[in-house]
Amino acid sequence: MSLAVLEAEARGVTSATPCARAWLECEDDQACLDAALMLAAQSPLAIPRDSLSAEVLAAATGTPARPRRLGAPSMPAGSDPAAAFAHVVGHLTDVILHWSGLARPGQDPEPVHQMRVGLRRLRAALSAFRRAVDSPPVQAVASSARNLARLLGPARDWDVFVTETGASVARAFPDDAPVSKLLASAARRRDGAYEPLRAFLDGPEFRAFGIRLAALAGSRFWHAALSDEQRDMLASDLPAFAGRVMDRRLRRVVEAGENIAELDAAALHRVRLDGKRLRYAAEIFAPLFGAKPVKRFLRRLADLQEDLGKLNDSAVTGHLMAELAGERAGAERAYAAGVVRGFVAAGAAEGRADIARVWDRFLRVKPFW
Repeated sequence: MSLAVLEAEARGVTSATPCARAWLECEDDQACLDAALMLAAQSPLAIPRDSLSAEVLAAATGTPARPRRLGAPSMPAGSDPAAAFAHVVGHLTDVILHWSGLARPGQDPEPVHQMRVGLRRLRAALSAFRRAVDSPPVQAVASSARNLARLLGPARDWDVFVTETGASVARAFPDDAPVSKLLASAARRRDGAYEPLRAFLDGPEFRAFGIRLAALAGSRFWHAALSDEQRDMLASDLPAFAGRVMDRRLRRVVEAGENIAELDAAALHRVRLDGKRLRYAAEIFAPLFGAKPVKRFLRRLADLQEDLGKLNDSAVTGHLMAELAGERAGAERAYAAGVVRGFVAAGAAEGRADIARVWDRFLRVKPFW
C-alpha cells in the first residue's frame, strides 16, 4: 500500500490558497478502504468536493468551483443494474458533498434543502436496489444516511417555517408583538438545529460516509459479499429490473384505495412517503423509457405529492409550535402559537378536496414501464 500526499498553494496575482490531496493505492480495495477510514477517523481526510483543477481555477479566478453534478441522476444507456447502481451512487455522492460545504446557520436555506433531497434520492436508490446489493458495506452507508437524515430534518423544518410560513404570518400580523417574539424565537431554534448538523458534517462520521459512498460507486470489491442470486440480479436486464422495482412501489401507493380523502392524517402521511419513494425511483429509471409517458406519470405524481405536502406542512407546523409553546409557558406564547396554527389551518382547509381530485387523476394515469 502506498500513500502520496500533495501539499501546495494555488497562487493568483494577489492571493495564495492552500490545497492538498492524498492518493491511497493498494491492490486490495477492501484494505484500501479500511486504511482510508482509519485515516479519516484521525485526520480531516475526506473525499474532495471538487477536482484539483477546478479548485485551483476557482482560487485563481476568485469564483466558486463549478459543481461536478447536481440534481437527479440520469441513467446511462445500455447499463446493467450493477453499472446503474454505481452511477446513481456516484452522482448523488457528488451532490451531497457539494451542498454539505454550504450548509451554514443564518444563511441561504437552499443547501440544506438540496442536500436533503439528494440524501432522499440516495436512500431511495439504496431501497430500490436493496434486494440485489444488500451487504455489510451497503448497510454501513444506509446507517450513516439515516443519521444524517435525522439531523437534516429539524434544520429543514425550521428553515421552511422561518422563511416561508413564518414570513407569511409576519406579513399578516405585522404589529402583533407576541407573534413577532414567537417568530424571533423560531429563528433562534433554526440556528440551534444547524449546530448538531454542522458538527456532524465537519466530523469523522460524515468523512467516513463520503469515503464509503465513493467505494460503492468506484469499486466492486464489495460484490464478494453478495449471494449468487444477487449477482445474477445485478447482471440482469435493467428495464425489467426497474419495472419490478416500480411495480412494488406503485402497489404500496395505491393500497390507500379510492376514497383517499377519508383517510386520517397518519394514513395520508404514509401515502405521501410511499409516493415520494415511487417518485424518486421513477426519476432514477425514467431515462430507460419513453419521454412522453414518463413526463405525464411524474407530473400526476408530483401534483399528488404537492397537495399531500401541504397537509404535512400543517402537521409539522403544529409540532414546531408545540415546541415553542413548551419552552416558555404563558398566555402570550400560547396565544401567538395559536395564531400561527390557525393561520396554517386556514390555508389547508380545502386540502382534502384537492387531494381527492389529484388522487383520482393519478389512479387513471398509465405506468410508463
